[in-house]
Amino acid sequence: MYRKWVEISRKHLAENAQYCQSIISPNCKMLAVVKANAYGHGSAQCSKILLENGVDWLGVSSLGEGLILRENAITAPVLCLGIVPPENIPQAIDNNITLTVCDIDEAIAINKASFSEESTPLSPSMPGPPKSPLLAFRGGLREVPHCLPLRGRCPEGAEGAGGGSGRREWAKGVHRK
Repeated sequence: MYRKWVEISRKHLAENAQYCQSIISPNCKMLAVVKANAYGHGSAQCSKILLENGVDWLGVSSLGEGLILRENAITAPVLCLGIVPPENIPQAIDNNITLTVCDIDEAIAINKASFSEESTPLSPSMPGPPKSPLLAFRGGLREVPHCLPLRGRCPEGAEGAGGGSGRREWAKGVHRK
């Protein structure tokens, strides 16, 4: 049996990030997905190189992956692409990890976890963002009282890529195990 390995050139990773930054609009933010330990190449190490070379955001698949970045002193914005169980939402908020929202129930759970008993919910007239804003979901925001501000919006058809109620039902099964 032969051993296999991959060597990543820090120089080439930096050049790739710089190139990507050079071809996008100056008004766009760039997100690098570093889930699965940066596909086995070291999420903290790769993230630091990417952030030094034009990347604005980091994408992870789970709260645990986001916490690893925070434990490695990475303070850049982190987007959790996967579902975070309701009981873990406060931990995401405390670590300033932005959550992707697929339905109204998730938005309400995050909204509730974002405000303590003594805090005043944000309104359009109140300045200042909460610790961890929602990312986006299609429709239904008007139903959330004192809703957190959105950071972005998922593209049309995102439900077919694992979003929407089907994604929530799948996650419920996974988190019960």
